[in-house]
Amino acid sequence: TGGQYIFFQEMYGKFSAYLYGWAMFAVVQTGSIASITYIFSESANQFFSLPHLSAATEAIKFHLPYIGDIFPFADIGVKSLTIAIIVLLSLINYRGVALGGAVQVIFTVLKVIAIGIIIVLAFTSGGGSASNFVQVSATGVPSGVNLLGAIMAALTGAFWAYDGWNSITYIAGEVKNPQHTIPRSLFVGMIIIISVYIVVNLAYIYVMPIDAMAKSGFLAMDAAKIIFENINPSLATIGVGFIAAAIMISTFGTSNSTILASARLYYAMSREKMFFKSLGEIHPRYRTPGNALLIQAIWS
Repeated sequence: TGGQYIFFQEMYGKFSAYLYGWAMFAVVQTGSIASITYIFSESANQFFSLPHLSAATEAIKFHLPYIGDIFPFADIGVKSLTIAIIVLLSLINYRGVALGGAVQVIFTVLKVIAIGIIIVLAFTSGGGSASNFVQVSATGVPSGVNLLGAIMAALTGAFWAYDGWNSITYIAGEVKNPQHTIPRSLFVGMIIIISVYIVVNLAYIYVMPIDAMAKSGFLAMDAAKIIFENINPSLATIGVGFIAAAIMISTFGTSNSTILASARLYYAMSREKMFFKSLGEIHPRYRTPGNALLIQAIWS
């Protein structure tokens, strides 16, 4: 149990693993849980008008050097829902890895179905063009150092799609027949991710020329709007709502998997006296690292 923490310990020694584990707790995984769940709440705000405080209260701000202004009371409804979902998912995983895993299976299947619908409609709605696959951008192609920078910028977004591919290794100690299950999970999971990622991007290109994609602030939303408009102009708003719902499904499942997997890292560190001792305790009834899940939820 422990995933990359254990791998880094074997490769680079205990000190590197120790720094990695604390970074994951202090910023990386807890920050991911917070930010991904916040996106869920923002999408929910498309369907339900979440509450706000008075304009004067929302305008209260604090300035942090090198970071900018922080508005702690702005969008209080979105933030409150975010906190509630983090607590809910943490409690689900507190009750058992099987329960957390069941939630993960359901939302992963729903996520792939939603993406599949977009792919099918993109190629059958009648508004796309195969010429988009070979159309050259009007802005030209960068070269030299600029090309390298452009590739790095493009890959930054792609990394989010592949992040979490190895999360199964964090719960290796709770997996049945791990020598067989974990490698199969890694290979099958990566094949699915690669296939879905490539095909959905082909669907986007089919309905949107390259320069239109470059100008898009939210590609999936804009592509869905075009797809549903091609079916019937009156369905454009339904397309936007469909993507908002798909984002809620996706981020809910991603938050759940991050909460489930990351707590095992802090548990593994604690068992080796690299973290607070109490985080290495197993719940006597639910057989989960309950304290690690609770501390992670509070910090997130």
